[in-house]
Amino acid sequence: MSVRRVRRGVYQVRWREAGRGSAAHSVMVHGATDAEARRKADTVDAELRNRKAAGERVVSIAVDRPEPLTLSEFLVVWHEAHGKELAGSTQVSYAGVWDKWIGPRLGHMLLDDITPGQVARFRAEIEKNGAGAPTVLRVLAVLGSVLSEAVRQGQIATSPTRAVSRPRQRRTRAVRPPTPERVEMIRAGLESDADRTLVTLLAYVGLRPQEALAAVWSDITGGKLVVDASKTGRTRVVPLLPVVRQELAALQLRQGRPGPAAPIIATSTGEPWSDSRFRSFRRHRWSKVAPGMRPYDLRHAYVSLMIQAGHTVVEVAKWAGHSPQVCLGTYAHLFDTVTERIDPDQAIRAARYRKDAGQERAAG
Repeated sequence: MSVRRVRRGVYQVRWREAGRGSAAHSVMVHGATDAEARRKADTVDAELRNRKAAGERVVSIAVDRPEPLTLSEFLVVWHEAHGKELAGSTQVSYAGVWDKWIGPRLGHMLLDDITPGQVARFRAEIEKNGAGAPTVLRVLAVLGSVLSEAVRQGQIATSPTRAVSRPRQRRTRAVRPPTPERVEMIRAGLESDADRTLVTLLAYVGLRPQEALAAVWSDITGGKLVVDASKTGRTRVVPLLPVVRQELAALQLRQGRPGPAAPIIATSTGEPWSDSRFRSFRRHRWSKVAPGMRPYDLRHAYVSLMIQAGHTVVEVAKWAGHSPQVCLGTYAHLFDTVTERIDPDQAIRAARYRKDAGQERAAG
């Protein structure tokens, strides 16, 4: 439990239901003066300590009606209660959305003054200024997260974003997964072990880029990779194809058999890649071998291979970290167009070693 000053006359009291790792809660305490607000906050903190000492799991506590805050002022509270627990890349994404779209238009408004009509007008304004459906959905998700926390804090009764319709996000064209031949051309154009292994984890294991960068050697067990997905908050287990197991075993030897906590995608000194290093990879190396394609798009190759191998939508969705509904919505055309089954391992080996043989003939 802790008491934190938000601004003059406003304090935040924070606590957890049980011990470390349990759900976190907080409440805003206000006073006519800063000293009064501090005394009230200390009283709330003492009540919480007494209730927890008695064995009670405290989810909420009644306080006086809080003094209204602006959306920008409340952002600090939201970050302490929820935002700082998000993945680093998600925090960066949210910050960009706030700085470009939300802050300049709504940040000065009191929370009580943000109505569903105001949010609807805000949506129309950003659409007029060029925000497409994916951007609008992301903006409303960020705004909704902040306002939902304001509901929990007692600042507003309901979140006004709930009453505002969302645009339908239509896929402009069907996904066209890269073939193993295309993936192997990309791998052959990259020089370092880390770069090539990253491509393998994306295209042949179906990881998201941040999942691949977070993977450590102890995640590999029994021919499978345990993936802790920061995006979904769920853990999944992905069977590794023999060709992938062989590649990772050879990499582990070249790295000098690093410890179990060492990253699979590592720098020359064995450190994990930072976000800036990944951005540099995309800008300076990836763009040369795969112009017009995102590293993320390699995940489609994995899903395509699993579909062509005859796996069910439930299996494919589980391994890729999707829901079956999302998997079908994205890849239904692939399920519908499979004419004959393939062995993914053999398909990858054929593409890889055909490429290697071609390079040796060219060198000769």
